[in-house]
Amino acid sequence: AGGIFFSFSLRNTLLNQQKLYVLEVAERASKDFTDHITREMLTLEGISKIFADFYVYSSLDEYLQILDDVSNHYAFNQTGLFFNNTKTAYFENGEIINDFLPQEVVNKVLEGQSVVSNLILDPFTKQPIIIYATPFIVNGRTEAILFATQSLPGLHKTLDKYKVSGEGFIVVLNKKDQVIIDTEDNSPFDPQDLKQLLSLNGKEGLILYENLLSVLDQEDTGVLNYIIEKTKEQRLISFVKISVLGLEDWHLIFVLPSSVI
Repeated sequence: AGGIFFSFSLRNTLLNQQKLYVLEVAERASKDFTDHITREMLTLEGISKIFADFYVYSSLDEYLQILDDVSNHYAFNQTGLFFNNTKTAYFENGEIINDFLPQEVVNKVLEGQSVVSNLILDPFTKQPIIIYATPFIVNGRTEAILFATQSLPGLHKTLDKYKVSGEGFIVVLNKKDQVIIDTEDNSPFDPQDLKQLLSLNGKEGLILYENLLSVLDQEDTGVLNYIIEKTKEQRLISFVKISVLGLEDWHLIFVLPSSVI
């Protein structure tokens, strides 16, 4: 009986150590992700402050040309100005699109916040993007909203390095539990469904999936373990709630087979 207890205790100790390890990885990855988002937003805020004076002495077309020249030095896809009174976005490339910015983004920026949007489709490439948005203040008042779009490969690259012996992947979920990024696939343009990524199939898989979403709603950090029914592989899932620039309800998840630790 003593040997059985010792074996059980050893497995428990090992599992706890594995859980601590995968949580540490998730926390490091979360910091990298939030640092990336923060740096990009600081860049956009800097552009807004430095070039606001040019707007006073330029036509809109001239200012958009300045934006085009400046943004070539950064990792943004497109930059532009959104005017709330007409709900119109003027892009650096000369395109004009109505109702481009989500209303929740507009509301927060008009309150003086810099925010990042949920995932939307780029109106030009039809690929998923996020939008950085910040107040464009001229002569002490918010003249417009300065925005910049960014596609997923940059964010994907930031997180793709988090593997152990070539195993494991990162998933970023938005507040609607939609997958924004998954590094399990080599294509950053086609995030998969979370249930599919976790190989949660059948009735038992659905229960595990709903349990995970419930835990995400209630906890800021944590680790779960489960066994894939078909392969009998045990996996660990560590998660960290992301809190940066309006993304308070996003989560970063690290998934790793326990056998590689």
